[in-house]
Amino acid sequence: MSRGKNPKVPNPYASDDDLATAARTDRRAFGLLYHRYLDRVYRYAFSRTANPAAAEELTSAVFLDALEALPRYQPQGTFAAWLFTIARRRCADYHRSSSPLPHITEALPDFDNQPELEADRRDSFLHLERVLRNLSREELHLLQLRYAAGLSHAETGRVLGKSEAAVKMAHSRLIHRMRGLWEIEHEQ
Repeated sequence: MSRGKNPKVPNPYASDDDLATAARTDRRAFGLLYHRYLDRVYRYAFSRTANPAAAEELTSAVFLDALEALPRYQPQGTFAAWLFTIARRRCADYHRSSSPLPHITEALPDFDNQPELEADRRDSFLHLERVLRNLSREELHLLQLRYAAGLSHAETGRVLGKSEAAVKMAHSRLIHRMRGLWEIEHEQ
């Protein structure tokens, strides 16, 4: 009785590009990418919708789209930038087909129903909410890609169709502007 060869199990420490290439013929490799990016895609979708159910639905759709598009994936940029380009498109489709875009601050805790939160923390969140309400959609999107999705400047640039230098500059200016808004809000 001869034993068949066990198929080689994908290396969980392989690069994204190596796993994406392997995933064309081995769905276990895609599973590793899925687990690697699941939380980041969900956080990004949630930051765009402020709705847990919609974020879950969008996250599933992003990974289904990625699996379907995988044969066309070319490792010219990074897998993360490619995946979040899909996520950005899915979120844009969601907003075109649903109610107006919720503001990012809708995802902040409802402090009126949480008296256990200490006053300083509550004040800081409310202060942050006022700062964020002064930002444009483009500025909020830059923050969502950098912090909710955890993308690098280069990856954020690929998603937005801008150079890494342009994203670094926009990010730096935005952080500087937010500091100024924070100080203004803090004085009031």
